[in-house]
Amino acid sequence: MRVCLGAQRGRSANSDGGCGTSSVRASLYDRAGNYLNGTDVQLFYQFKITRDGGAEIDVDKLIDLVDRAIERSLSVAGDEVAE
Repeated sequence: MRVCLGAQRGRSANSDGGCGTSSVRASLYDRAGNYLNGTDVQLFYQFKITRDGGAEIDVDKLIDLVDRAIERSLSVAGDEVAE
């Protein structure tokens, strides 16, 4: 399964067929809404440009990146995060 997006967001195609770099981000906050220092995680990925000018990324890869970002953020927080 793939998600296809129009390549119109000001991104130019790279020589490798990508259309710029995007990322998945995660960070944690306590119940009062205060940021937990050092819990920022950013994982980069690139879209693939299709012949018709669209951009696509494999949904499973994107879901995996989201999962990894959350897991890394939680592991950095350690004991600061209540189950």
